[in-house]
Amino acid sequence: MAGHPPFGLPEVKRALVAAAGGALLLAQRIPRAVALEMLLTGDPIDAARAAAVGLVNRVVDEGQALAEAVELATAIAANGRCAGGHQTDRDPRRRLVRRGTLG
Repeated sequence: MAGHPPFGLPEVKRALVAAAGGALLLAQRIPRAVALEMLLTGDPIDAARAAAVGLVNRVVDEGQALAEAVELATAIAANGRCAGGHQTDRDPRRRLVRRGTLG
């Protein structure tokens, strides 16, 4: 996919650790084996592979990210509010965004 930047944690190639959270969070977001490969080799993955392992939701054409984001936000906003008429901390959508998981 030409024009899409790679995703990676190259710190190990410079004898560093991805200490800003990448090393800890990556294995929570994608399969452990893929995360370990990325962390131990420092090799990046392309956009198609990132989508295949679940690191990104969508891959869009260059210049279309904002339009796709607005379309997704519109679809989310069109859904009904939680019981009680307003979003609260009990709203699973807020938990999902805040913590990255419904669990």
